[in-house]
Amino acid sequence: ILVNAKKNSTESDKYFQNALITQLQKNNIVLDEKNADTEIKYDLTFNEGNRALRYFVGFGAGKATGNVKVSLLEIPTTTPIASVNTDASLSMGALGGDANTVLNNAAKDIAKKINEAEIFKKSN
Repeated sequence: ILVNAKKNSTESDKYFQNALITQLQKNNIVLDEKNADTEIKYDLTFNEGNRALRYFVGFGAGKATGNVKVSLLEIPTTTPIASVNTDASLSMGALGGDANTVLNNAAKDIAKKINEAEIFKKSN
């Protein structure tokens, strides 16, 4: 399995990619760039919101939001195997909360959905 961000990726894309790789590994999904037969591509839409508004106003003001659309493609044909989507948000937290929590939660949800769909065999 190979995980790829879109070209011209942002810091948020890179953060999400690392979070997704971590979550896939926690779900015993083997990542092997050298011998990959499947590519995971994703499109991330992320708005980090406003931490000060989350802290001082609350009630959804300054909410951080994220949407991730993931495609699993066969290598080398790029034939679609599956697709997974998730939405995540953060409207409060300690001192307004860390917006990266949205990306972590999205990565957890994507890995969980891939694992539950039993698309890949688990490693020993």
